[in-house]
Amino acid sequence: MLGAAALTPAQLKAISLSKNVVNSINAQKELPAFELFHAPDRVTFKYYVGVLSFLQEDYARVRYHARSTFHELTINRQTLT
Repeated sequence: MLGAAALTPAQLKAISLSKNVVNSINAQKELPAFELFHAPDRVTFKYYVGVLSFLQEDYARVRYHARSTFHELTINRQTLT
């Protein structure tokens, strides 16, 4: 669900709108903790935040999201096998 919210505006080439969606998701106090969302949703969200960061040339943030996404994928793979 989180990934779909970040994906749709990005497909429309509306980077600023995508940034607003991500910022509003991050600012919500009513949402459960990020860790409580399903792993595929967390990975998708981190991926698209990384893509948006890349388009904004914020490479430190890109590196953070790429590493955390990779870490999430490897942890999930280990628990599934």
